[in-house]
Amino acid sequence: MRRYLRGLPPLDTRVVVRGMGTGRGPLPVRDIVGVAGQVKERPDESQPEPHIATVASIDRERPVARMRTVADISHEATAAARFRATLVASFAALALTLAIVGIVGVLAYGVQQRIREFGIRIALGATTGTVLRLVVASTARAVAAGILAGLIAAATL
Repeated sequence: MRRYLRGLPPLDTRVVVRGMGTGRGPLPVRDIVGVAGQVKERPDESQPEPHIATVASIDRERPVARMRTVADISHEATAAARFRATLVASFAALALTLAIVGIVGVLAYGVQQRIREFGIRIALGATTGTVLRLVVASTARAVAAGILAGLIAAATL
């Protein structure tokens, strides 16, 4: 807008609209009644072009067939990207759930394998807290090793 009006206030300014005349007579003059920010109608647009609504020049009694708000245009333009983001987030949540189930399964298997050791430790005087710390420490080491391996693989890929 600034490019075309050269510092004039936009509202109630009259503009000559080139390219809309019939080829005969003077070019049409339009009053600016509102200004909206430029919006890309498609995500692949490099630079949005300015638009002017000329409904009144066609038929003052005819309703506008496809009037949309800037929010509607923006919502439509980002629909595909939002769908892909939702899809990726869903798969990420599923992967996280599977990872948690796997860690719990490995932890339960490890505890089951060492149940006799824990019984002997408790019989020799170990407290429940000591045995619990032993389980948590061994699990933390396994989880840390898995996280480190995953980070190295992710950085490599």
